[in-house]
Parts: sequence; C-alpha cells; structure tokens
Amino acid sequence: AFDVGTNAINMTWNPNANGTVSAIAAGPSWVYAGGNFTSMGGDATKQYFAAISLAGSGATTYTWIGAGGSGGTGDWQNAGHWMPNRTTPATTDILQFNAGAHTPTNVPIQTIAQLNIAAGARVSMRGTAVNQTLTVTSPMTIPATARLDLDFDGAPMNPVQLAIGAGATCTVNGTLNVSTASVTGTATSFFTLSAGATLSTDRSSR
Repeated sequence: AFDVGTNAINMTWNPNANGTVSAIAAGPSWVYAGGNFTSMGGDATKQYFAAISLAGSGATTYTWIGAGGSGGTGDWQNAGHWMPNRTTPATTDILQFNAGAHTPTNVPIQTIAQLNIAAGARVSMRGTAVNQTLTVTSPMTIPATARLDLDFDGAPMNPVQLAIGAGATCTVNGTLNVSTASVTGTATSFFTLSAGATLSTDRSSR
C-alpha cells in the first residue's frame, strides 16, 4: 500500500484476503474490496466484500485465547490472554473472537479499530466498573450464528457500553444482548438490525 504520509510503499499493510481481490476502491477512512474470498484478515464474516480500515496500516490483530489458551474466560487487560500478547493496547488494534464461548472480564474504557466476532462465537463482556465504554471505529458485524452480550452472559453486572465511531457501522445478523447497557454512535454512525436478528434489552434494574 502507498502511504501518503511518508510517500513510500508500506510493506506491512496486508489485509490478508484468502482469495482473489478483483475490485478495490479507497475512501477517506476505509478501503473497500470485492472478489472471490471468504475471509479477510481472518474474519469469516467478510465474504466477497469487505471494508478495511485504513487504521490497519501497521495495526495488529489480537485473537482472544483467555486464561486457558483456547478461549473461554479471561481478563481483557491481561496481555497473555490474547495472541500475540497484547502488551501495548492501541486505537488501531483489531480484536478477534473465534467460534466458541468467551467471557472477557475487566473490560476498560478503550478505543479499538475493529471488533471481529466470528460465526459460532458467543462473547459475554464484563467491565471493570459500571458504564465502561468500548469504542469501535471501523465496521463490525455480528454473524447470524454469533452472539454478543454486553452484560456478562445476561447478568447486569458492570455492563459494557458499545460506541460506534463516526462513519462506522454495526450490523447485527445474529444476537446482540444489550441488557442494561447501550449502543451509541454519532450523527454519521449506522446501526442495522437484519431480518431474523435479535436485539434484547433489560431495563428492569434501572
């Protein structure tokens, strides 16, 4: 990729499509790619078309492995619960949750570039305290067979607020359990609840 900031070729930027990219267009914040691929950057929800954050230049993808090394429960802020070790969190980070049940606890106020939830994944979050906000600045999708709980598997203890960054999108094809938390955005953020998707809330304790 050509880096307009340095006027040089950036050899580290690699969206890593698993097939042929036959069309590409650049926007102010993302690069849009289309082609014969079924995943992009290890994200199986990006099939045949993908929006790739320009923050991916030099960004690192961290896959959740939890305390046991293969997912499950763990501490979000523990560097060793990610692969590779997430020792220096950055706003350009891409966080990946593969298929399976995962419970990241101790989620702080943080901004990341992408939150990738794979098909078959169930991610239940718990914040370090009440109203911790996780801001995602690039498009995110919850696949039809996936679920994201912002409230620690249905229990309203330190739910995590999800903020969609300016110009970014959140598409729910599966299940989003907000419970007592909330999803917020800006005037240019977009939230889509697809046909057959589930959005659940619980305001009984507020």
